[in-house]
Amino acid sequence: MNLAELGELGLLAELERRGLARGIENDAAELAGGIVVTQDTLVEGVHFRLDWISWRDLGWRAAAVNLSDLAASGATPDGLVVSLALPADTALHNVLELYEGMAETGVSVIGGDTSRADNVTLSVTALGRSAAGGRVTIGTTLGRPRRPPA
Repeated sequence: MNLAELGELGLLAELERRGLARGIENDAAELAGGIVVTQDTLVEGVHFRLDWISWRDLGWRAAAVNLSDLAASGATPDGLVVSLALPADTALHNVLELYEGMAETGVSVIGGDTSRADNVTLSVTALGRSAAGGRVTIGTTLGRPRRPPA
């Protein structure tokens, strides 16, 4: 069987069945103390094409998909860790635009790594904290507006 047949959820189930991963249910993992971690990788030619997206928009998108996962987990972001693999002939101004796009989210890049590659590969890990222990709490019945105070 190959990965195209198995799919992402099938792969995760197989890893868990073999004891190689545990408790992967959501896009984010909650650790002790309410720390929430999520990570996504974007690969040129698979997830984006640089002739269709600007470097700035790519940076914003890479940060936003992770920050969205934190928000869905009820977490407040603390920072981003960015690993970036690029062709050696990538222009500096493009890399700066990429990081400027991430900065537009208002969450700081606090660490990461760089490497050389044939195609752009951008991996962003978002770190956050959840005061609710990873649970999103609802203050009203879903589908009904909250009554204003009398």
